[in-house]
Amino acid sequence: MGLLKISEPSNKQDSGRKRFVVGIDLGTTNSLIATVINGKPETIPISAKKDILPSVVHYNKDGKVMVGLEAYEHLISNPANTINSVKRCLGKSLDDINSTNTASRYQLSSSVNSSNNQHQIPCFKTDAGLITPVEVSAVILNKLKSCANHQYKEDIEGAVITVPAYFDDTQRKATKDAAAIAGIPLLRLINEPTAAAVAYGYNEIDNNNQTVAVYDLGGGTFDVSILKIEDGIFEVLATAGNNNFGGDDIDLLVASWIAKTANISMQNLNDQDYRLLIDTAKQAKESLNKVNSIDIKFKHWSGLLTLETFDQLIAVAIDETIKLFAKAITDAKTTITDIDNVILVGGSTRINQVKTKITNFCKQKPLDSLDPDRVVAIGAAMHADILAGNNNTDMLLLDIIPLSLGIETMGGIMEKIIERNSKIPATTSQYFTTYQDDQNAIIINVYQGDRELVKDNRSLATFTLRDIPAMAAGRAKIKVTFQLDADGVLSVTAIEESTKKQSYIEVKPSYGLTDEAVLNMINASIDYAEQDHNQRIIQQQIVESSYLINSINKLINTNKDSISKEDNKKINKLITDLQSACDSNSKDEIIRLKKDLETIGESIAKKQIKLAIEGSKLSDFEEQQ
Repeated sequence: MGLLKISEPSNKQDSGRKRFVVGIDLGTTNSLIATVINGKPETIPISAKKDILPSVVHYNKDGKVMVGLEAYEHLISNPANTINSVKRCLGKSLDDINSTNTASRYQLSSSVNSSNNQHQIPCFKTDAGLITPVEVSAVILNKLKSCANHQYKEDIEGAVITVPAYFDDTQRKATKDAAAIAGIPLLRLINEPTAAAVAYGYNEIDNNNQTVAVYDLGGGTFDVSILKIEDGIFEVLATAGNNNFGGDDIDLLVASWIAKTANISMQNLNDQDYRLLIDTAKQAKESLNKVNSIDIKFKHWSGLLTLETFDQLIAVAIDETIKLFAKAITDAKTTITDIDNVILVGGSTRINQVKTKITNFCKQKPLDSLDPDRVVAIGAAMHADILAGNNNTDMLLLDIIPLSLGIETMGGIMEKIIERNSKIPATTSQYFTTYQDDQNAIIINVYQGDRELVKDNRSLATFTLRDIPAMAAGRAKIKVTFQLDADGVLSVTAIEESTKKQSYIEVKPSYGLTDEAVLNMINASIDYAEQDHNQRIIQQQIVESSYLINSINKLINTNKDSISKEDNKKINKLITDLQSACDSNSKDEIIRLKKDLETIGESIAKKQIKLAIEGSKLSDFEEQQ
């Protein structure tokens, strides 16, 4: 039997024009966007000196939304209206968030604007109203998109967005919704460890017959993946992880030590002091990557945190990640000696103890030559470049699902239809039947997880197959098909074989947004884009005004003896009014005053030229010629 050469389907255009596509790492702590220019991947700047966007969004009463560093400045002063680490709430129900204490310091509510009224969608209570985690994520994505469009003066034509390998179906669907609201054309979702392996596979390691482990410890999640890389095929063999452990939790461990040492009750701290304590702990953690001890001050308390104490605080948590690492190796049906390279991903892998324990466990030094904060976005951009047809490199990503998918059968049993660590995309079917005589409908409850009882797994959706013909129990033949696309998003079909009656559902979170809600948010994002465009125009006018004021002041200083008192008074008044208009962002007033100031400046300049000419002899000009 002949073998076919297989690779990712691309969208290469006959014109040969390079499509502007990007890779996005939508992170818990920070987010990045990258693209490939002239065959070289590079991150896109967010500001003049930074390419990393803090994943923080601040909401004002007046409707203004701040993102990134601007929003981060409000984390301590106004924590209730400043959302950070929203990724930990993405695709989760209110019960999920409350049970894991993910957003304990936020005021949470629920909205009836959900795809299933049995489970209401969680919302943050802010001065701007109720805001969903999907909307917060969309604001972050929209900021990244705007920066990319501004940098390259063209619109994004496609994006690969990364998600943790251990993200379940609802979290992946929520990420897709956020991209839709932000107006980003999504090419694919891929797992973060897979993106990192792509970056290393084409930069740092031999892209031929390698078994690679990717250890990804980010701000809010941890996962580890085992991949086989051979001739451009990236095959994920197994994955394991914990969506409720990351750098944020390490910060909390340090914060708890500070509170205990200072004899302070964290529960009794107000929101501002609590946020200050977490920020103090985070800075201490980061400092201990470089020094052996750090002096800490919190309010009226001060103390010393040594590297030895810090290592003791986090030892159990890091050991748990090593256990998950070992589990992934076992699931991949391989051994630690078969691992050719270990790749570090995520800012938390900079912690010395993490590197030491991985080195001891794997008996080799892990790779961290590519910046662990940037490697995921770089890999995503490289994959986007190939999917867009800009790059002829043959690449095929064979990813897997982290948790099994199935339905509820009698007795609350979880019947798995697609097993965990199955390759995606995937399509699998099983046959089921009725439980009672003359049963004319069957309710199908879809779950995700690997526990035996559905009560211990995660409910994804419920739908009903109707008009089953009357027959004895057990006679009906119902084919249930699970179809998982390349993004890891599920659709389910049920067909009664004798009548071909069919019911279909694209699985969405039971507490997820309705299509109408997503559409409304997309429309709202268009309005926000117009507002953003207007704000950009204002900023341009402010910059031009500042330049004009400086130029006029230079003109006055150079010719102060020949400028009349009346003109001088008029200029000073215009400058004062223009500066006030800039401070209040009054676009029309800025434009009007700037025009008046330009006019009087031109008039003065002409007078000075005329005086200069009148005071010179014609022969002076002839000599200069």
